[in-house]
Amino acid sequence: MRLSRAIQEFLTDLKIAKKSPNTVRARESDLQRLLSTLSTDALGALTPEAIRRAFQLWSESSLGRATLHRRHTSVRSFARWG
Repeated sequence: MRLSRAIQEFLTDLKIAKKSPNTVRARESDLQRLLSTLSTDALGALTPEAIRRAFQLWSESSLGRATLHRRHTSVRSFARWG
């Protein structure tokens, strides 16, 4: 399975669970940014090391702490789902 497809299935499950549209949008945005940071659509590329690298890059940018925390929550939620 491709990572992009897994993300779409995760988002569908959030909608079925009647999560807030804002939550779904935030999760989608965060996971799409993770996908673009990985530069591959292979599900196997989602490793702890790849996630650490993504957060290191994001931490070095001008993102606020709240945004980083939200992204962490999104990635953690997705990883637990899968």
